[in-house]
Amino acid sequence: MTTADLSPLVRRGVTAADRYITQITPEAAGWAYSGLRIVELSSGGLLELSTGPDEIIVLPLAGSVTVYWADAEVNPRLPLTTAGGRR
Repeated sequence: MTTADLSPLVRRGVTAADRYITQITPEAAGWAYSGLRIVELSSGGLLELSTGPDEIIVLPLAGSVTVYWADAEVNPRLPLTTAGGRR
């Protein structure tokens, strides 16, 4: 999909890829840095991904979420959120 093909209104599923119901790359949108990926998870569902050098934002559109990060050089799996509040 190219910038010319991508409408400002993206309907559900039009840009679906892999587990994502919406996946828009910076290149497809004509953006310099940001992309958008939306995934639906059932209760207790898990999505594991590698961000590489990219920064990410996790934004729950419904429900709640616990995010874990892993840095092989520091610690294999640490929670970013805790039961008592935000971190």
